[in-house]
Amino acid sequence: MPQAIRAKRNDAFCSSVEHKLGIHASPTCIMVFGDEGGATGYLIGEEHKGLACMFTMMNNARLAVGLQGVAHRRAGLPARPRLCPRAAPGQEARSGARGGMSPIIEHPDIRRMLMEMRAKTIAARGLCYQLAEAIDRSHHESDIDRRRHAADLAALLTPRRQGLLHRHRQ
Repeated sequence: MPQAIRAKRNDAFCSSVEHKLGIHASPTCIMVFGDEGGATGYLIGEEHKGLACMFTMMNNARLAVGLQGVAHRRAGLPARPRLCPRAAPGQEARSGARGGMSPIIEHPDIRRMLMEMRAKTIAARGLCYQLAEAIDRSHHESDIDRRRHAADLAALLTPRRQGLLHRHRQ
C-alpha cells in the first residue's frame, strides 16, 4: 500500500453495533462508506473471485473459533471436579433412608454429567483435528481422487463440527 494512501484516513467506519434479539456477542454492525467524499477499497485475490475468497476466509475463521471453543472447554475440565466438593452438599446418594449429607461430587448424576462433559470435549477435539487433516489433504494430496475425497470429507464434517460444539455447550 503506498505511503500517501496510508496517511489519509479511509472513509469507511462503523456507525453502530447491531443488538440482535437472541444473539449474544454478535459482531454485526452497520458500516458507512463514503460519507466524507469516498471510501477506498482494495481488491483481495483475483477479480470476480471475491465470493470464493470470502467463503474460504469464513471457513478458516469457523475452524479457528471452533478450536478455540474446544480449548476453552478443555481448560474448564480440571476445575469442575475441584469445584464440586465445595458446592453445597446434598442428601447422601448411598444412604437413601439415612438422610446423611455427602459432598456433591459423590452423587452419581453429578459424576455422570462431569464424565459426559469430558467425553464431549474429547470428541469435539478429535473432530476438529479430523477436519483440519481433511482440509490439509484437500489442498496438498498428490492424487486428485484423494484430494477430492478429502474435500468432500471436509465439506461433510464442517457443519457437523459446528453443530456439535454449539448444541452441546456446558
